[in-house]
Amino acid sequence: MKMFEEIRELFGMILDHSDLIQNVKLSVKMKNGADIKYAFDRKKWERRLVKEQKTRPMSATFNAVINIVGIVASIAVLVLLSILFGPLGMPAHLVVHIMYGSLLILYFFFSTMYHFMDETYAVRQFFFMLTSTLQFIIVGVTFISINYEFIGGNLGPLLYFAMVIIGIVGLFLAGRNTVLSRKVSTVFLIVMGWLWTPGMMNLLQNMSLFDTILIFTGCVFYTMWAIAANREKESEHDFIAPDLYLLLSIIPFFTVYMHMPPLLLTGL
Repeated sequence: MKMFEEIRELFGMILDHSDLIQNVKLSVKMKNGADIKYAFDRKKWERRLVKEQKTRPMSATFNAVINIVGIVASIAVLVLLSILFGPLGMPAHLVVHIMYGSLLILYFFFSTMYHFMDETYAVRQFFFMLTSTLQFIIVGVTFISINYEFIGGNLGPLLYFAMVIIGIVGLFLAGRNTVLSRKVSTVFLIVMGWLWTPGMMNLLQNMSLFDTILIFTGCVFYTMWAIAANREKESEHDFIAPDLYLLLSIIPFFTVYMHMPPLLLTGL
C-alpha cells in the first residue's frame, strides 16, 4: 500500500539523519486492541550513555573537592571577620566583609554544582555563567575598604569607579562568549585585581615583610585564577583546579583585613 511505503520512506529518512534528531514519539493502535508506543529523548539518552560508558574525570572530582574546601574556608572567613569588626562599631566595613565572605560562599557553591554535574545537563552552563559573573564582583568587593580608607584624596573613589567600569565592560565581553571577548574580559579581570595596589602604600608601612609578600601574593593568585578560569572556558571541559587559586588568595587577603582594625582606629 502507498501509505505504508510513505511510512517506510519516513523511517528511512529518520535513520539517515539520526544524529540530528532531538525527540521522537510514536504511537500505533492495532485492530486487535494492542498499542505500540515508542519515545526517544536525546538528552535522556546522552545522560544514560554518559553514566554507562564514561567514567567521571578526575579533574571534575578534584575541582569539586576544592570547591567544598572553599565553602568551608569562606564560612570561616565570614565568621571571623564578623567577630573582628563587630565589636569595633564599624558597620560599613562589617557589611563589606560580610559581602566578601558571602560572595565567596556563593561562588564556591555554584562552582561545586558545576563540577559535580555531567556535561549533558543544560543547567550546568547556568552555574558556569554565575561563577563567571561572580569573579568580577568578588574582585571588586575585595578592595572596597582598602581603596576608600588608604588612598588619599579623591584617588580612592576614582580608582574604584574605574574598577566598576572595567568590571561592567568585562562582564559584557564575557557574555559575548567569543574567543577574543573572553580573552579581553580576562585581561580586564586581571587589571581589576591590580588596580587597587596604590591603596596599599600606607598599609604596607605598618606591616611586616612577610605580610607584604602575602598581600602581593594574593594579587598574583587572583591573576592565576583569572587565567585558569579562561582556559576552562576555552576547553569547555573541566580544567584542573582553576578555583584553587581563589582558595589560596583567601589567606593573604584575610591578612589584610586582620590588619585593618588597628590601622583604622589609629586614624590612618
